[in-house]
Amino acid sequence: ALAAFERAHTIKPHALTAYNMGVAERSLGRLTRSRARFREALARNDAAQGKELAGTIAEDARALLAEVETRLVRIEVTLDRTDAGFSVDGRPVVPDPWEPNLVVAGLSPPATDVPANAPRLVVLADPGRHVISAIRQGYVPATAEGDHRPGSRSSVRLSLVEQDTELSIDCEVKNAAVRVDGVDVGIAPLVLRRPAGKHSVEVRAQGYQPYATTVDLRAGERSALLARMKFEE
Repeated sequence: ALAAFERAHTIKPHALTAYNMGVAERSLGRLTRSRARFREALARNDAAQGKELAGTIAEDARALLAEVETRLVRIEVTLDRTDAGFSVDGRPVVPDPWEPNLVVAGLSPPATDVPANAPRLVVLADPGRHVISAIRQGYVPATAEGDHRPGSRSSVRLSLVEQDTELSIDCEVKNAAVRVDGVDVGIAPLVLRRPAGKHSVEVRAQGYQPYATTVDLRAGERSALLARMKFEE
C-alpha cells in the first residue's frame, strides 16, 4: 500500500495521499517518516484552505501526529570533532524543518557519512536499537550502540582517537642502529608504530656518517624511510 501511495504522490501530490503514507509508515514502525508525512499532510491542507482533507481526517492526522511524537526518542550526541562523518544506523541525519537544533534519523537512504558540523546534536529517532557513529580518516571510528524505549531521552559522547602511524625504516648499510625521538629502537630494517606528528630519526653504522632527519606523520598514514649513508672520512 505504501508503495502505491508513493507512486500516486509522485504523480499528483495531495494532502490525503500524504496522510495515507503517514498511516502506512506508522504501521511499519517507521515513526520519524510517519511524523514527516502527517506534518506534510496538515501543511498541504492548510495551504489549500482545508480543502484537501475532510474535517475528521484532519483531526485524525493531528491526533496520530501527537501520538507518534510521544513515542519518538531523543538522543543528545556530543562530538569532539565537528568535521567527522556522522550517521545513525548507517544513514545520515537531516535537519528538522519544524524544530530548530533538531536532526532526524531514518529519513535518508544509506550513504557516505555527512559531517556533523556541530559539537552537539539532538537526534530524533524511532524507538528501538540504534548504532550511532562518527568516522574520520586517520581516526579510530567511534560508535555507541543501545536500546531506546519509546519516548525516552538519553545522551552519548563520541570521542575520536587518532590512529597510530606506521613507519618502516631501512638502510643501505647492514646492521645500522636506529634511534627514534632519542630512543634506540633496533636494527634496520624495522617497522614502527608511532602517534601522528613529527618524529626525529637517527641512523648510525660503524664507518659511516650519522644519518638524521625529521618525519612528519599523519594519522593512519604508512610511510617508508630509506637512510642513505656516506662513508666517514
